Amino acid sequence: MKLQWEKIVTWPNLITSIRIAGAVALIWILPFSPLFYGVYLICGLSDGLDGMVARLTKQTSDFGRLLDSVADLILYSVTFLKILPAMVSLLSRWIWVWLAAAVILRLMVYILIAVKFRKFAATHTWLDKLSSILVFLVPFTIIPGYGDWGCGLALLAATAASLEELLMFGASSVYDPGRRSLFQTKCGYAKCSSSAADGQQGTEA
Repeated sequence: MKLQWEKIVTWPNLITSIRIAGAVALIWILPFSPLFYGVYLICGLSDGLDGMVARLTKQTSDFGRLLDSVADLILYSVTFLKILPAMVSLLSRWIWVWLAAAVILRLMVYILIAVKFRKFAATHTWLDKLSSILVFLVPFTIIPGYGDWGCGLALLAATAASLEELLMFGASSVYDPGRRSLFQTKCGYAKCSSSAADGQQGTEA
């Protein structure tokens, strides 16, 4: 039990917890205010820092990867709800249609993995990483009037990532968590599983 606790209370997980706390704090902060952007930026920086610390300290764990995914979900859900009124009034209709299609594609990826490999797993390809960065930048593009461009680029990357993963996992007979791209050479399941276990929040985010 002590070993389990030591795997949970680690520096990477504490950094990830800062992102969760920051996301909750955003609920009471005026959107698009300097304080809002400051807290949001700290949350974003923690997303990269936790993975780097995990690799340097060799404190990687399945719990850390799960906590990282939960932290991202909370952060982007809260942020989306806070800036939604501005998005509704400033973004073009085609953005919302594309957003709905992108969400459906992402759900298809999760369903494919769950049904085919009998597990829930958040995918972490290079396109996923790119789309995560672009999604994070969206709130900074709304007020200046570049919302359509910011959302469009983020949706383009997210759509490409989902389509790539549908092709990758649809054609694969085993779940390959270490594969970062459709064009990357496949590796053995055991090897990739070991590699994935050595990844961490930020790496997997």
